[in-house]
Parts: sequence; C-alpha cells; structure tokens
Amino acid sequence: MDINVRADRKIRNRFEQGQGWNIDVAKALWFELNINQNSSSSLTELRALPYSEYLKTSHWKKVRAAMLLIEQARCSACPTDDSFYGDDWETEIHVHHLHYRNLGCEKFEDLKLLCRKHHEEEHHH
Repeated sequence: MDINVRADRKIRNRFEQGQGWNIDVAKALWFELNINQNSSSSLTELRALPYSEYLKTSHWKKVRAAMLLIEQARCSACPTDDSFYGDDWETEIHVHHLHYRNLGCEKFEDLKLLCRKHHEEEHHH
C-alpha cells in the first residue's frame, strides 16, 4: 500500500477515535511508516535469530538510527536534557526494548532510549 495512503488512514483513524495530535503521535507515525517495512518472510527470519545476532542486522541498525534521530540521542531517564551525541555516543546511548512481542517490527512505543547507566539499572531490577 502506498505510504501516503497508509499515513492518511492512520491520521484519519486517530481523529475519528477522538484522539488528539501531538509530537509523540507524529514521532510514532513517522516511525511506523518509515521503519517497519519488513515482509512476513523477513520478519520470520529476524525472529528466528538469536538476540545477539538480531542486534547486528540492518533492520536493527535502521531502528536504532531512527530512535537516535527522533529522540536526539537523549536518555529518557536522565534528569537533564543533554544529548549523548559526542565522543562515545555509540556505546553510551542504548535503544531499550520495553518488551519483545514486536521484535522485527518494533513500534516506536515499544522502545526507549537509555544511557548505559540507566539501561543497566533497567535490566537489574
């Protein structure tokens, strides 16, 4: 289906359901329309991979890059609004899965950016 038709449908559905429009809705819509373009066969292949291998795929690299761009490399748990772009941003900012139900076709709402410290804390609770 054409991306403009899909976008139009998504936007129309939001307003018909009485939902408003804000920056988070725009981010989620952009993410859904531009990032998750996997066929059912490639989705099956992605989900069959061990997680460590999944993180090396071009799909995950695209998801990670999109999240960094959308969220401006800012940790969602840090009290400051500082960006992690800089010398060690590749290792200091992580994309965290809130759950793994949509692995291979993640939604914006399934993910959040965390600095290394907060990501480690999230996994050790």
